[in-house]
Amino acid sequence: MQNLHSSFQAVSSSIIGLNSSVQTTVQGMDTTVQGMGNSIQGIETSVQQTNELLQELLQKGLTCECGRQIINPLFNDQRRKHREQYQLGQNIFNLHQQLNFQSLFEIDKIRWLTDVKMMDDGRLVLCFPYEYIILICNTDGSQTNSISVQGEPWFVTAVINSTVAVLVKSIIQCIEIYDVTDKHKLKSISLPIMLCACGITMINNKLVVGGLGRLLIVDHQTGETIQTIETGCKPDRLHTSGDRIFFTDGSIWNKKRPLNWYNYIDNKIYTKKLSSYPTSITSLQDGSLYVRCDDGLIHHVSNDLKHMKKVKPNIKVLKGDSIVSYNTTQNKMVTLDGNILSIFQEKK
Repeated sequence: MQNLHSSFQAVSSSIIGLNSSVQTTVQGMDTTVQGMGNSIQGIETSVQQTNELLQELLQKGLTCECGRQIINPLFNDQRRKHREQYQLGQNIFNLHQQLNFQSLFEIDKIRWLTDVKMMDDGRLVLCFPYEYIILICNTDGSQTNSISVQGEPWFVTAVINSTVAVLVKSIIQCIEIYDVTDKHKLKSISLPIMLCACGITMINNKLVVGGLGRLLIVDHQTGETIQTIETGCKPDRLHTSGDRIFFTDGSIWNKKRPLNWYNYIDNKIYTKKLSSYPTSITSLQDGSLYVRCDDGLIHHVSNDLKHMKKVKPNIKVLKGDSIVSYNTTQNKMVTLDGNILSIFQEKK
């Protein structure tokens, strides 16, 4: 009986130990499940916040193709309005309207216009460096407003909503950010190594400007230079499309002055020879390029950059030393030749 009692005690102790182990295990599982629940809840909250942010951005409306890369990844060459490739050199545009700024605003002396961009809402933003203003107006020249600039505004690019970034030449060369609706300056970014004559554009919601032998990627919110890309030349006529930054060689000793581009995918710079010096570069709806050259010709370059063809000569107004800029939302192209601004509507 004594031995049997001892055996019962041992069994009882084992059962108590097993019960404690089971309780510990169950408690651990509860803690794990609770932790997983918290994690899942956190993920759901993050997803919800992201969706709310995207909805807010879409409701506000992004105002430039580069700004839309907040939603579309950087390495995405697809346009928001996808379409098949244009036939190279085909007649894509009809002349919609022309403005002569000298006669329109009864200007006694010629104002030198250096750059123009069309916002996604159709408004035009123009740079008058020697009048120290940027001009905002509709495509018919109505509702004209101007913003005084403490320096010479040379080039402009759309950022987001009604915001533009302007290259300003003064004692210190800088980038100034303006709200063209409220007509006031938001901030100024000083970049002593920047060259105003190179131009300005955007990629992946960051500004792109040029310096001597380099491209500078600048955060327009913080003013920080986040990347420097060595080019081996003075980059000029800057333009971005998809994951590529296009530029020419602005060095006066380079007589060939080819079309160059930096590719973010492989971190390399490529070159394509043209018949003459490129003076303006813009992207069309299908990702192909219009490259205007100083011989008065427009080269239509395929989006893979392997083929090109001269634009048909019935778009005569494109000839001359003009700036060419296309807006993918408005489906309109703007050219600037002296004080004559021409607006083209893309054929449907």
